[in-house]
Amino acid sequence: MEIPPGFYSHNEKNKVCRLKKALYGLKQSPRAWFGRFAQVMISLGYMQSQGDHTLFIKHAPDGSVMDRRSTSGYCIFLGGNLVAWKSKKQSVVARSSAEAKFQSKAHGICEGLWMKIILDDLKVKYEGPIKLFYENNSAMSIAHNPVQHDRTKHIEIDRHFIKEKLDSGLIVTTHVPIRLQVTDVFTKGLLATRFQELNDKLGMIDIHLPT
Repeated sequence: MEIPPGFYSHNEKNKVCRLKKALYGLKQSPRAWFGRFAQVMISLGYMQSQGDHTLFIKHAPDGSVMDRRSTSGYCIFLGGNLVAWKSKKQSVVARSSAEAKFQSKAHGICEGLWMKIILDDLKVKYEGPIKLFYENNSAMSIAHNPVQHDRTKHIEIDRHFIKEKLDSGLIVTTHVPIRLQVTDVFTKGLLATRFQELNDKLGMIDIHLPT
């Protein structure tokens, strides 16, 4: 801090300035500081939330940044109606995002086969294979690839299980763009508009809303 022009007096050399109020706008100071803070957070790989600009999120491709475990989810439609769904953090740490999605598909297939058994017990005729929709090509290439690599041999049981169902024609796979993947609502933090959009696709309603 410097003495303002005209304040200095030759007769009173021992006087000093005492700050009473800064002329710099107080509203601009926090804004400038936060702008710098946001730049640093973004440079470290964090993403600024569009819903709350004070919230910064860092997504780990292989799961939670705390324990590296991925959250898997699936949903099952029967006759156009949502009849079963699940969202759960995996009990083991996957070595890659493809492996995490592959294991999730194995759980979804088991649920679909269980649903088919229930229909058979109820004497409900279901013709055709079970359709499995996915958006990760790397995950499905593990099942179709006859060559077992070191990085995937620890999920060999799931791979053989899925490959057997595919070869028998009991299950067929269909690729779906990620923007149409409704299971994102079970595994990801979404914006309110995207969350509501996927809820509508699932046919979910708020029972507490007035009719």
